[in-house]
Amino acid sequence: MNQSDLVSYGFRPFARIKWQEPMMEIVVYEPEIAISTEALYAFLVGSEVARLGRFRGRVIVRVRHRAKIVSRCLSGNGIAKGDTFTEKEAEGWRTRLNAARETLQQAGADDATIVGRVFAVSGHITVPPDGPRNAYDAEGAIFRRHGRPPCNMTNR
Repeated sequence: MNQSDLVSYGFRPFARIKWQEPMMEIVVYEPEIAISTEALYAFLVGSEVARLGRFRGRVIVRVRHRAKIVSRCLSGNGIAKGDTFTEKEAEGWRTRLNAARETLQQAGADDATIVGRVFAVSGHITVPPDGPRNAYDAEGAIFRRHGRPPCNMTNR
C-alpha cells in the first residue's frame, strides 16, 4: 500500500516521522487532524505504508505511543510487559526506517532524518468492493484489499 492508496481512502497527512537511530519521533504539523478520534492511522515510511492501525481516542496518542515503543525496543531496552509488539516487528521498523534514510541521503536530501509521514482518516470512507463504512471499522477491509503492512505483525 502506498500514498496514493491512502489518499484515495481520504487519509490526510498530519505529521512527519523523524528517525535518528534508535529514536523515532513524531513531529505534528496538522494538529486538527492529529486530535481526530475513532480514526485509522498509517505510517508511510519512504514510499510504503509500514503500519496501519485504528484507535478510538486521539490518534496522536496512539501514534506517539507506537514511536515510543519502537524507539525503546530498538535502543535495546526491550519490550515492556503487556505490549503487543514483537522483536520481529521492531526489526521490520529498523529495516524500513534505515532504508528510507539511505534513499534520502543518496538523493542528496537536505534533511535525511525525515523519513516519512503519518496519515489519518476519520468519519466515513469507501473501501471497494465493501462500500462506505465508518473509518474506524474499515481496517479489516483495507487489510483484505491490500494485505497487512509489513510492520503490522502483532496479533489481535
